[in-house]
Amino acid sequence: MTPFSTYLIKFRQERGLRQNQMASLLGVEQSYLSALESGQKPPPRKVKLDYIAQKLELDETQTQDLALAAKISEKTIKIPKTVKLQTQEMCHLFQMVLPQISDKQVQIIRLALELSQCEEAPKM
Repeated sequence: MTPFSTYLIKFRQERGLRQNQMASLLGVEQSYLSALESGQKPPPRKVKLDYIAQKLELDETQTQDLALAAKISEKTIKIPKTVKLQTQEMCHLFQMVLPQISDKQVQIIRLALELSQCEEAPKM
């Protein structure tokens, strides 16, 4: 499961649709929708996301949530060319240990990133 698949299932269930009904509504094969909902297929691109939002009659907030969930669910992260060598090495290390990272480690990393954002915020 991915954040995108979780949202997709949630929106389908809120509308009382079975998977084959939603697939028909979206004009896709049920097997494709099943693969999206299980996280086996990557989220679609923006044009298809907008189409899904329109067909499911999502409001602006729901549409933004679905788009963010799709972004978070991407399996490839692009490292900007301008990052320092040290940062590139850290990204490689992170990729290697990612399957073993615990929930506690995720919390610590998230906290460290939030702290660094606070330090970079302009002083008033």
